[in-house]
Amino acid sequence: MFGTDFVASTAGQQEQIHDRIAYPKNAAPEDASAVAFFNHFRDLVVSGFFTSETGIKDLPCLGNEPQSDWHGCPTPVLAKLGLAGERAKW
Repeated sequence: MFGTDFVASTAGQQEQIHDRIAYPKNAAPEDASAVAFFNHFRDLVVSGFFTSETGIKDLPCLGNEPQSDWHGCPTPVLAKLGLAGERAKW
């Protein structure tokens, strides 16, 4: 885009590149491969962080802890995901 590698670009140029590929709904069709790369890379970074010791401490999650019982996904969550009534299928 600027005739240089991303790392060698100025902070302002890097921000322009980021803004162009970080928001898939706003991206131009010609940026599809860059958008796909950025999304995959972002997913890997986030997954790596939240599976690290530090990242796990940041989550208000009960994962990896035994539960005395499980009643499935709460009804409001299923409704928000458009899966209302799905519980009966389990």
